[in-house]
Amino acid sequence: MSRIRLGVTNIYIKSCFALLAVALACATLLFALWPVADPARVLLPRGIRIGLLGGVILYAIGRIAQVVRGARRPEPSSGPAPPRGRDAPCQAGV
Repeated sequence: MSRIRLGVTNIYIKSCFALLAVALACATLLFALWPVADPARVLLPRGIRIGLLGGVILYAIGRIAQVVRGARRPEPSSGPAPPRGRDAPCQAGV
């Protein structure tokens, strides 16, 4: 049975959570300081949109990268691994 890991496994997902934290901070500031000044009235909603959209996109990229990396990983063999390096048999004349 396949085990699904939903942890923070690569840089894309770490960045995703950082952007989502920025979006949450902007949303908190927007609602805490509702009658905000003119520059913040424009910047906070943009920060929310950029954080949410960027976070969702990076989350999808991170999960795709995780699946691709898992598909490339070779299946464990039942026998012992072949010798490598100095212990490998000499292939002179090949």
